[in-house]
Parts: sequence; C-alpha cells; structure tokens
Amino acid sequence: MILCKAIIRDLNTNYKYNLISYDKTTRHETQPYPDVAVREGIYNALMHNDWSSCQPITIKVFDLKMEISNRSVLPSGWTMKNHDSMHINPLISNAFKYAGFVEKFGTGIPKMLNACKADGNPEPEYKVYEKSISLVLRPSEKYMLLVEQLYGRSINDTMQNTNVVDKTNTVVDVANENHALNAHARRKRLWDLISANASISIAELALIMAVTKRTVDRDLSWLKEQGYIIREGNSKSGCWRVCKSIED
Repeated sequence: MILCKAIIRDLNTNYKYNLISYDKTTRHETQPYPDVAVREGIYNALMHNDWSSCQPITIKVFDLKMEISNRSVLPSGWTMKNHDSMHINPLISNAFKYAGFVEKFGTGIPKMLNACKADGNPEPEYKVYEKSISLVLRPSEKYMLLVEQLYGRSINDTMQNTNVVDKTNTVVDVANENHALNAHARRKRLWDLISANASISIAELALIMAVTKRTVDRDLSWLKEQGYIIREGNSKSGCWRVCKSIED
C-alpha cells in the first residue's frame, strides 16, 4: 500500500506535465489526466495482475498519453464496460478494500469514466491482448488548447515517443532527441525560453523542446557552468535568472 502511494506521488511530482498559466496574478495548474483515473487504473492493474507470470506492471508516461499495463486475460464474453466483479487475486483485493483504497468492488472503471468525462478527457481506452491488458489515458481538450495558447503551437503525434517511464525499473530513454538541433542551438533555445519565463519548469522546457528531461538537465548544467544563467531558490518554488547573453 505504501509503494502504491509512492508511485502515484512520484508520477504526480516527476512525470506528469502539469501546465502553469496565469490569470492576472492568479496561478493555475492544469493536469493532463484526472488523479482519480490514474489512481483507479493503477489499483485495478495491481488487483487483477497475473502475478504467477512473474511479469511486472508497467506505467509508461508519454507527452500525449499514459499507459498502464498488466498481465491478465479477459474472460470470454466480457468487455471492459460490461462485466461482473471478479476477484482474480482475492487476498490482494481484500487488502485494498480493508485498507480503504477500494470502497466497493466493481466501481473502479465507472470512477475512471466519470472522472475523465468531468474533466473533459477522452474516454479511457482499454487495449486487450492475448495475455495482457493496457489502459490508455489521454489529455483533456482544455490541456491541449492550453499547450497551443502557451507555446504557440500544438503538440504533434511525433512527440509521443518521448519521456517513457517504466516504474517497475527505472527511466527508459527512448526519446527522439530532435537531431536537427545541435547542442549550441538547443542551449540557445533554452536560454530564450528562460529569458521569456523565469519560472518555467524543466518538464515544460522538455515539452516545448521535444527532448528528454535528461537532455534539458544536461544543457542547463552547461549554461550554469558557463555563467549564462543561475538558479535561485529550490526546484519547485525557485526561478531562473539570466546573467549574460548567449550568442547565436
């Protein structure tokens, strides 16, 4: 149960691209997926996983979707919207219920559907394979419109291969590093973005640049070492300060 909470907290802190916007002096934070949908998706995967397969549950976070997968087989005649509540792992399911993580069996999927509908997200999509099931969550229309408003363009599907996270192990870097930009061009672009928005986050920089956060970290370290920028305050409430210009 502690691990479950830690995974959800880690996803919210490090891997979900929440967008920051301002209405005069009021700060707004828009998340791509409802917390309820993410939580229920993880709970369902844990309770219904075929642990005898020795295959872990995987959570992959992309720019435009989150995918939660587990080993399981859907009984014949069942669909994700029309099925009874079956205890694949009764000991695990009961532990979740007695710990207060589950109010009533069979309500997880309706909760996800209602949460996504309320937030304007597309309906959660289940992909059923021969020996596994994957839940796919996609950002809300409000989130996608905000991306276009903040950055002057929408995110295209080619960015869906960036920032993949496998929470059963470690960060899996399969990003397209946008080879059209050399190191100097990337760093100049980062400097421009920081100059325009001193409170921009590393996650937002990676999103705009279409590169991994690791690449952004590396380029920011170079900019700081060369004296172009400094970081004031901590990673959450601090801001950037530009010290000198970087030439084209």
